[in-house]
Amino acid sequence: MATAAHWTGKGLAVTRRLDDRPALVHALRMHGNELRKTGLHGAALDRLRHAATLAGTDAERAAVQPLLARAAGAAGRSGLFDHTCAINRRLLDHADHDAGS
Repeated sequence: MATAAHWTGKGLAVTRRLDDRPALVHALRMHGNELRKTGLHGAALDRLRHAATLAGTDAERAAVQPLLARAAGAAGRSGLFDHTCAINRRLLDHADHDAGS
């Protein structure tokens, strides 16, 4: 796990130099998830929150939110976990509504 966190961190550093917001969101999401797996919950929450802030589409937000919820749960941040689950529910409701149109 530490190796994965190390290499996703290197990828994040490279991605920060590009002018490609979707790639940065993806790199933040991947690195944050690997940090969570290694037990670095504060750093994981920072990366995942940053990814959620930068997410420009519902698809990007939907990809970040479950990982953010897992990191919040692992860090014992019940309020953030609940908030993230509520965002997930809204995204699902919106997707269900769009699919029915």
